[in-house]
Amino acid sequence: MLTRLLRPLAGLCLFGVLHATAAVLYVDLNSANPVPPFSSWATAATNIQDAVDAASSGDQVLVTNGIYQTGGRALPGSTLTNRLVITNSITVQSVNGPLVTAIAGYQIPGDITGDSAARCVYMADGAILAGFTITNGSTLTGGNDVEAGGDTSGAGILCPLGDSSAVSNCIFVLNVAGDFGGGIYGGTLYNCLVVSNSALLGSYGGGTFGGNYYNCTITANIAAIGAGDSFGNLVNCIVYGNDPGGGNYGFSTLNYCCTTPDPGTTGNVISDPLFANPSVGNYRLLPGSPCVNAGNNAFVTSPTDLAGNPRISDGTVDMGAYELQFHYVDQNGTNPISPFSSWTTAATNIQDAVDAAANYDEVLVTNGLFQTGGRPAFGLALTNRLIVTNAITVQSVNGPAATIIKGSQAPATNGPGAVRCAYLAGGAQLVGFTLTNGATLNSASASHDQFGGGVLCADIDESLSRCVINGNYAYSGGGGAFMGTLDDCTFTSNAVVPLVVLIGGVEPEQNGAGGGAVGSTLNRCVLTGNSAAQGGGVFSGTLNNCFLVGNTAITPSFMGSPHGAGGGATQAVLNSCILVDNYSFIGGGAYAGYLYNCTVVSNSAFASGGGSYYGFAGFLYNCIVYSNSAPTASNYSGSTLSFCCTTPLPTAGIGNITNDPLFVNPATGDYHLQSNSPCINAGNNAYAPVGPDLDGNPRISGGTVDIGAYEFQNPASIISYAWLQQYGLPTDGSADFLDPDHDGLNNWQEWLAGTDPTNASSVLQMLAPTPSGTNLIVTWQSVPNITYSLQRATDLTADPAFQTIATNIPGNAGTTSYTDTNAPPPGPYYYRVGVQ
Repeated sequence: MLTRLLRPLAGLCLFGVLHATAAVLYVDLNSANPVPPFSSWATAATNIQDAVDAASSGDQVLVTNGIYQTGGRALPGSTLTNRLVITNSITVQSVNGPLVTAIAGYQIPGDITGDSAARCVYMADGAILAGFTITNGSTLTGGNDVEAGGDTSGAGILCPLGDSSAVSNCIFVLNVAGDFGGGIYGGTLYNCLVVSNSALLGSYGGGTFGGNYYNCTITANIAAIGAGDSFGNLVNCIVYGNDPGGGNYGFSTLNYCCTTPDPGTTGNVISDPLFANPSVGNYRLLPGSPCVNAGNNAFVTSPTDLAGNPRISDGTVDMGAYELQFHYVDQNGTNPISPFSSWTTAATNIQDAVDAAANYDEVLVTNGLFQTGGRPAFGLALTNRLIVTNAITVQSVNGPAATIIKGSQAPATNGPGAVRCAYLAGGAQLVGFTLTNGATLNSASASHDQFGGGVLCADIDESLSRCVINGNYAYSGGGGAFMGTLDDCTFTSNAVVPLVVLIGGVEPEQNGAGGGAVGSTLNRCVLTGNSAAQGGGVFSGTLNNCFLVGNTAITPSFMGSPHGAGGGATQAVLNSCILVDNYSFIGGGAYAGYLYNCTVVSNSAFASGGGSYYGFAGFLYNCIVYSNSAPTASNYSGSTLSFCCTTPLPTAGIGNITNDPLFVNPATGDYHLQSNSPCINAGNNAYAPVGPDLDGNPRISGGTVDIGAYEFQNPASIISYAWLQQYGLPTDGSADFLDPDHDGLNNWQEWLAGTDPTNASSVLQMLAPTPSGTNLIVTWQSVPNITYSLQRATDLTADPAFQTIATNIPGNAGTTSYTDTNAPPPGPYYYRVGVQ
């Protein structure tokens, strides 16, 4: 656990300034010649306590790498051992920081706070401790609790309340106090991480108790009251994600802190701080964190943060132990100095700033056309204008219209001299750029040189947001993008254009795929005017709440006939998307793949399947597939549709309707549903996508999902409008609970059961069971395209009385029967049937 928590930490901030006449004493766990007063590395002490005992006020003790976990002493009047005791105003400083230097107490296996427990550090009288991990400390659960040497509080460090002792750039982890202050009791902390500590006995302050804490991150601690902090004064801190039973704080004063609930004091935020990766102990901030630039500079006393980076980056201190680091790019800068940490020292090209950045840093880029430089990635041949291979965010200041990364398609598209716009790996993020004129190679030993003309991502973890991807080309796939997650991006006029070469008079297959994107996850994106042989808009991947308009998948042939599949999408999963005016040889809107709650209209195909084409797998659920065109099968060909609005009525699938969907104004591209649309409440909730509809509104309103990309909000009736209209019933809700055929079922129940509300003999009703040997045959009135479940009880007074004995029983016309093979005589047995 310790090494996992330390892994992302590096560097060290020296706290305090040595007096000119102060002595320096040295500690090296592996010293071969410890000689007091330990005045050189050659004569260094092997434990910290020896050097501390030899030091005088104002001296400094320097400690090199190691885990210091032996020895210790109790204070007068106390029985608890302290691994280190500092009782004068000296500075104890590690050389290389908490990543490699730890002070460890002792926790008895199975009895953490038993008699052999050991606290890590006791410090008083203005002592300073800097650059250590404080871990595995423990206290007793009984004994002397006098503040000056309490046996039960401050498992990591104990300082008398009000003492001026200070701790900086330290990590407190896995310390357990029998009473108050699992991590630290009292003291003053600067730039410290306090994580996974606890206070037992229903006590206070799992992380910190009763001190002053500045720019600390206090998280995942446990206590009955104030799991993060109790009775402390905190400024510029993150006190978040501690044990909810004890709350983040108790009786504390917090200002300019990130915590919840709101303390009601000055400058606090209550949003998630957005830690980089707390599951592996990385509590640095992600770009976009509400803690960035949210602190108060007046309380900053240290030049660096816990990682050794500048404590203030971008003008205002962040909350917590870590400062999000900014690097700046200005194409017109006149004084570029690495690491480009201000606009006055900004890099003049993006790559230089990226190369200077570490994980979770942010590169800010001001206006410009970036079209020079570049390098191949990982030994491949294709040049990339920009390569980002670690988890940093590269963000434009003023958006894609003003900030452009331009590749090269000269001297020939996809030929030698082609330059891709960007290559992303390692969780990189690109925000607010235009990527244009990128291209790939048309022949290379490595296939990655043929994909992603605009951007190639190593996998789905890399992301782009608010970007415009325009006019890029690829040889094999992904004219605009290959892989990655793209949010709120626009793809226009990207293409996959494999070269056509006649070999022996025979044209090779043109199989370029994904004019816009291949294998990507697209959220709220617009794809228009893209082209490829397969998947003019996209090939494979997942699309959520996207528009695919005017994309093309059709290629001319030297042999006299065109081909191409999936003008909008091929082999992709689409949720709550609109496909309009796309064109292909087959499958004008979509070819194969899975579509959920999509609207597929006004697409066309040269041959068949204007809306969709089956291919080897094509399934549509809760979709509108209407007003498409093709010589044959204008709306769909071979596809399996269920709970869809289309025409003609599909022979495969269930729950479909052929009614006009009644769009608000299709002539102007408004495909919302009118208030009397038959698509309202006519879908199946089991196939509804997770998340909102295409407008960002609730996906289900009125109890049952609508058909199509838009959900009609607040429908008058909770019943399928198509079902009501089929029987001439009003859709204003007035008939929902009436029983016009007087069969004992109201219209809502008839709809659920799939029975006819105008026919009293059409009802969900059980018939008398029929014995068959030791079995019972249970029969009920039923209808096709409905599945049933059957329950049985033997004692109606039991709770619950009924148990399910069968599910997913397909209904038949007239009656359906089920043989209960576990019902030996004499009984009694009681049955009930339900619609699933």
